[in-house]
Amino acid sequence: MSRLLPTICLILAVMAGGSRAFAWDEVVHGRLTEAAIDDVKTPELKAFLLSHRDALISGAWFPDWGHALKPQGEADHSFYLDSAHDYLQRPSVRAQANYPDLLAHYMGAYAHVVEDRVVDSTLKRHAAEVGEAGRDDMENGMLEIAGQGWLKHDFKAYTPSADLDRIFADAHYFRDPRLNSGNFDAKMSHAMAKGEIQNSELKLLSFLTVSYERRAYPWGAVNIATAPGGFASNAAAVAAGWEAIWKEAHGQPAPFFVYSIPQNGGVIASIDAKTSYGRITIVTRRRFDMRDLPLSDVKLTDARGQAIPVKVLPYIDEPNLYPFIPTVGHDLDLAFQIEALKDFVPGQAYRLTIAPGPYAPTAGQIETLQLTFTAPIHPLFQQRIRAPRPWAMGIFLFVFAGSIAGMVFGAPDVMRLALTPASERAADPAWLRATNVGFKGLAVVIFAIAVWLLLTDGAVFIEFLRRHH
Repeated sequence: MSRLLPTICLILAVMAGGSRAFAWDEVVHGRLTEAAIDDVKTPELKAFLLSHRDALISGAWFPDWGHALKPQGEADHSFYLDSAHDYLQRPSVRAQANYPDLLAHYMGAYAHVVEDRVVDSTLKRHAAEVGEAGRDDMENGMLEIAGQGWLKHDFKAYTPSADLDRIFADAHYFRDPRLNSGNFDAKMSHAMAKGEIQNSELKLLSFLTVSYERRAYPWGAVNIATAPGGFASNAAAVAAGWEAIWKEAHGQPAPFFVYSIPQNGGVIASIDAKTSYGRITIVTRRRFDMRDLPLSDVKLTDARGQAIPVKVLPYIDEPNLYPFIPTVGHDLDLAFQIEALKDFVPGQAYRLTIAPGPYAPTAGQIETLQLTFTAPIHPLFQQRIRAPRPWAMGIFLFVFAGSIAGMVFGAPDVMRLALTPASERAADPAWLRATNVGFKGLAVVIFAIAVWLLLTDGAVFIEFLRRHH
């Protein structure tokens, strides 16, 4: 018992204080990026990604390192991709021996940002629409990945410090007094290393809380894997973007519009045009400002050819949190949405057309987008899932609190044996009797709390972890 209590306390401390959101996201991004490799159609590209897997997964972790230096994390999710892309186009860089790893690292960072944009524009926004507003990034990842033994560190971190330093310097990232060319490598390496440590810590957290998460978010538990914006479509969107990047890197014509929700020939998930699944989400190869897309070049028609008015929106309905950085904002990004100004008719077919044009100066001429889809007749989603048992967190906390209750209950007896001479034990002093009553009463209360934690599966404690992760 002398070793068990400190161990349990350490586990609780790690869980309460160590599981920062950005580290969890790194784990999920790594798994999503890994899954995207399976969706790649070009054999040479798939072989490239597999042979440079360490650099690829490191790149998928990379954008979140800056969250410890707000707003650096936002910069790494936005104009870093532009700066890194331009850097990779330099003949001197393409001649470097590590160019293949740099390209894979860039593809990993691109994957991370696409994964964020796809889930934010669909699944994350939809959570509130089905009464699961508390289901955020950590919960979405836990519902699909946690408890499956996937949270293990299985790659060697690749950090091209010298190249990243040049990219950051060229992009004037070093305006932040907390970040400069002298401390950049140390700060980034520290943040990445911390993410690796938390990766292993979160395996325990996921095992203990996954049953609770599935009960708390029944819609998410049953639909996250396959719903639009979930894990399957995230992987497909990333793979499509990689195919375009690969073509561009080899001097071939590359599409600008790489993925859409719904897919061409598919079914849009909601007839309500104003909901997250009633909007059309489009993912691009390069960032561009959706405000530069003329509304006259966007046409949505029904099966009879009748035009339906639309508006073009950022991928997420949130204000720019960092207006003092003009190139960080939701209007200028890798994804945007199109919303019809009237609801869809169940079973009816529709066509979206975006005319070609130089909407993104850095991407060259942009091809025509043709997208056909059908409005649903029946609901596309199940509503809930039966949660598996046992309730791991409840059992864990019951054993932990019950052990404390047992020690508190027996403490007066230990004190009596240790402090009272054998000749005086027949008549305990008043202070010892009062202590005995107090400790045993406290033990009963603690044990009652242990039983409550067992029956509720530690819901209060899990909610504490969620709100302070």
